[in-house]
Amino acid sequence: MEVERQSMDGLLVWEKLGTAGVPVWLDGDGKLRIDKDAPQSLKQLVREHKPEVIAVLKAQEVMNRSGLRLVRLPLGGFALAKPPGPLPEEVIGAIKTLRLAQLPLVHNAEGGRWIPHHEWRRRQPLCDPKELEQWRRKQEAEREARINNRRRRR
Repeated sequence: MEVERQSMDGLLVWEKLGTAGVPVWLDGDGKLRIDKDAPQSLKQLVREHKPEVIAVLKAQEVMNRSGLRLVRLPLGGFALAKPPGPLPEEVIGAIKTLRLAQLPLVHNAEGGRWIPHHEWRRRQPLCDPKELEQWRRKQEAEREARINNRRRRR
């Protein structure tokens, strides 16, 4: 019960900071900073919930570096769009910290832009570029051989 109360308090801190438009950030040394013009009550609130605020800021940094994006789905709702490949443990932890684990996870190699499945499918390569080049060379060699055979018959 105590854990729920703390996490709910952390959510309220973020809501109050956002409503007041008060920025908080981590400086180069990893220390928590708050806007100097912020009301004293908000500064005190951030001090009381410093670990939660730092955890959220670090999780946001991890998410920004990871390539994960929050995208709107075509039929409504949101999903986490991730680049191909497995998610590192650090990113999984950040997703949990930011309470995004309930969102569906979709593969997206389009730089954070959502595209319909049929468009994604159309863009998929049908064969490896090396195989395609080998096939082209083989076709060209066969064509040359046919031309040479015709010339010999004459």
